[in-house]
Amino acid sequence: MRLKHALPIGAVFAVFAAVTAANGAAQDGVSVEAARAAAESAVKPVPGQYESQNELVDFQADGIPANMKGMMRNAMSSAFAQNNSFCVTPEEAEQGASRMIEELAQNDCTLNKFDVDGGSIDADLTCRNDGGEGNITMVGTMTPESSDIVMTVDQSMPEMGNMLIKVNMKARRVGECSGAK
Repeated sequence: MRLKHALPIGAVFAVFAAVTAANGAAQDGVSVEAARAAAESAVKPVPGQYESQNELVDFQADGIPANMKGMMRNAMSSAFAQNNSFCVTPEEAEQGASRMIEELAQNDCTLNKFDVDGGSIDADLTCRNDGGEGNITMVGTMTPESSDIVMTVDQSMPEMGNMLIKVNMKARRVGECSGAK
């Protein structure tokens, strides 16, 4: 299960992985132990073939000329609009968060909020990278066979100013795996 395909179903695990990626050290905000406990109660996907649909809901960029901003919005909108089909194997479904941890890059992040209650998620995370800082929120619902999550990334980028990207990520199980991943 590649990350770009797994994100809608595994968004909760992506947040969990980001907080544990920094060598497992507790940081300001939600502790690693609390995030781990919350992730254990999160919904795991049922093995099978899934389809994902992603929609760019909002795009704002300070410091970018209007014509470039329009081109960037159109390019992002087109990229997110491409539906994906992917297979979640029984092993991947069982691995849940640990699978996502293996696939995610190391991050310098602080988990500010991580509420997983039954089939809902409400998470807030701050990450720092080369010269910038971003805030990521995820709010939505998950079932063993579907997810509907809105992810907002609000990031300051050197030489580009502030950028906000809001994406609605939906995935649903459509049957058994077709044999191609």
